Order: sequence, then C-alpha cells, then structure tokens
Amino acid sequence: EQNGPDPWRQDSRRGAIREELGFGIESQVQKIIIDRHHGEMHVGTAEVVETGNARYPFLVCAPTMRIPERVARSINAYTAFRAILLACKRRFNRRSRVH
Repeated sequence: EQNGPDPWRQDSRRGAIREELGFGIESQVQKIIIDRHHGEMHVGTAEVVETGNARYPFLVCAPTMRIPERVARSINAYTAFRAILLACKRRFNRRSRVH
C-alpha cells in the first residue's frame, strides 16, 4: 500500500515538463512562489505562468497537498481545481495575445 505520491511519477512529470519547456521554467515557477507566496504555495492557490513556448504558452501550478499524504478523501483536488479555474479566469479575462 502506497502512502503519498509516487516519487518516480512526480520526477517523470517534472522531466517531461522540463523537456518540453526547458530548465528555466522551474526557476521561473520557484521565483513566483518565493515572490508571491513567501516560499510556499498552499492548497487552494494557483498561478498561471507564461512559458515562452509556442505549443504550451502557459503552465498552471496548483498544489494538491502540502506534504506527501493521502488525499483521496479530502477536498484538496476540488480546492486545487477551483484555484486553477479562478487563476485562469483572472489571467484570461484581461486582454491577451492568446485566444
């Protein structure tokens, strides 16, 4: 029985994102977390990050847990998805180059 996220899958997702968007995206996201969230994004927060990539111009970051733990019976996924929708609404209600 597994407790928490599978580290290999997490690293695999990070690797896929880095491969597609470049290594700079991680530093960019970390800077946003430090600058806007005092170093820690909580469940229920989300950020839309411009990537500079033509295929994937935006990356949405939204944590589903603070530390690795079981969240199957929590409202974390709902809270994170709600934060994603609100962050996208804020970002894309402004005039944007992407339509």
